[in-house]
Amino acid sequence: MTLRAPYGEGRAAVRATRALLVTSTATLGLYTVIYAAEVLAQSRQLWAPYAVGLAVLAIVLPLTYLAATFVFPLTHVLAVARVASIAVVAAEFAWPLAQRPAVLISSAVPWPHLFAPFTLMVAAAAIRPRSIVFVAAAQALAAIPMILAAREQVTGLVIVEIVGAWGPALLFTAFVFGLLSHAQRVDDAANRARAAALAAVEEQAIADEAAAVNARIHDDVLAVLASIHRDPGRTPAADVRAALRSIAALDAVPDQAAGVEAPQTFVADLFLDAESLVPQVVLNATGERSRPLPADVARMVKDVMREALLNVAKHAGAMAPATLSVLLRDDRVHVVLIDRGQGFDPKAVGVDRMGVSTSIIARARLIPGALATVQSSKGHGTVVEVEWADQR
Repeated sequence: MTLRAPYGEGRAAVRATRALLVTSTATLGLYTVIYAAEVLAQSRQLWAPYAVGLAVLAIVLPLTYLAATFVFPLTHVLAVARVASIAVVAAEFAWPLAQRPAVLISSAVPWPHLFAPFTLMVAAAAIRPRSIVFVAAAQALAAIPMILAAREQVTGLVIVEIVGAWGPALLFTAFVFGLLSHAQRVDDAANRARAAALAAVEEQAIADEAAAVNARIHDDVLAVLASIHRDPGRTPAADVRAALRSIAALDAVPDQAAGVEAPQTFVADLFLDAESLVPQVVLNATGERSRPLPADVARMVKDVMREALLNVAKHAGAMAPATLSVLLRDDRVHVVLIDRGQGFDPKAVGVDRMGVSTSIIARARLIPGALATVQSSKGHGTVVEVEWADQR
C-alpha cells in the first residue's frame, strides 16, 4: 500500500507538517521536563507494564519525530504517528483499569490529559481530515473516566477539568486542520500557476514558430498560388519555378527550427520533471539567455538530470530534500542537483553500473563542450553537475 501524506506532498503542505511536528514535539519535551515529578509519581501508581507502555507511546515515540522528520521520508514518519496517536487514545481509556490505588496520591490531574493538546497536534497532522474529528472527540472523551478515576469525589473543580478536556483538544485540532488546509490550497494554486505558465510558454513557442513561417512566405509565393488558383494555364513557368524554390527552402527550415529549444521551455520541462520525481525539490533558476538552446544539448541535460533525480527517488526517497539549480547564459548552461541523502562511495560503483557511468557521465561526453560530474560520499549526499559551453 502506498503511503500518502493527508494534505498532499506539495511543498507548502510538507513544510507546514514538518513545522507542526517539530513544534508539538519540542513543546511536549518541555512539558515532560516541567511535569517530570508528576509523571514519575503517577507512573508508580499504575500497573508497571501499562505505565511503561504509555510513557513510550505518549512521550518517547513522539519525541523521536523531532529528528525523524528530517531524516526519514515524511510519509513514513506520519504512518508511525497515526498508529501511535490512536494507541495513546486507547491507552487513556485504559487508565482507570491500570490505576492501582483508588485515588492518585499526586495532586495533579493524570499527566496524559496535560499532554493531550500536543500529542493531538501530531495526530491531526498525520490523520486524514475526515477522521481527525473522531480522534479528537475520542481524546476528549477519554479524559472523563481518567480524571474521575484519579479523584476521590466529584467536585466543581473536577467538572471544570472534564469540560476543559474538550476545549484544548478541539481547539488544537481546528488549528492544525486550518493551517494544513491552507497550505494545501497554496500548493494547489502553485500547481495551477505552474501549469498556466507552461501552457503560456508552449503557446508562445507555437506563436513564434508561426510568425517565423509567415515571415518566410514571400509575397511572390502567395501571388503565384493565387494565379494558379485563378488560371493555371496562364501562370508563367519561371514564376512557378521561383515559387517552388521558395517553398523548398521553406520546407528545409523546420528541420533547423526543430533543432533548437527556447530557454523558457527548457527550464519549464526540467522543473516539471524534477517535481514529478522528487516533490520536495527546491528549484532555482538564474541568469538569462537570449538565444535558443540546441535541441541535442537541451535533451542531454534533461536526460542526465532525470537519471540523477531517479537515483534520488530510488535511494534517498521521493520526499528527500534536494535542490536543483539552473544557470543560463549566452555562453554556457550550468545545472546542479544536490541531494542530502545517504550518498555513496563512487569508487565502489562498478563500471557496469549504467546509472552513473553511462546515463550521466558518458551521455554528456557525446555533446561537444559538455561535461557531467558526480560527487558523493557516504553520509554526505550527492552532487550531480552538468555544464555545457556554447561553442556554436
